[in-house]
Amino acid sequence: MEQIIIQYGVKQGDIAEFVRSHGDDILIGRSFKNALVIQDDYIAPEQLRIFQKDDCSWWMEVLDKTNSSLLYPPYAADEKKGA
Repeated sequence: MEQIIIQYGVKQGDIAEFVRSHGDDILIGRSFKNALVIQDDYIAPEQLRIFQKDDCSWWMEVLDKTNSSLLYPPYAADEKKGA
């Protein structure tokens, strides 16, 4: 399985931190049990899950739909139009 790396934060021009999947799901939200914790009142405790399907494609699942999530550019929408 492939892995995904999420880089975030900048400290003196360098990346401050990163999250590496190691083939596991990546949970994102305000809760400290997530792999990527975002301290923002508009983020749910468990907001998103990024995971890899058997065909090695990466997917994002919105776990809390109270506040919307945007994937940019909208690849999924473009793929549906071409199908």
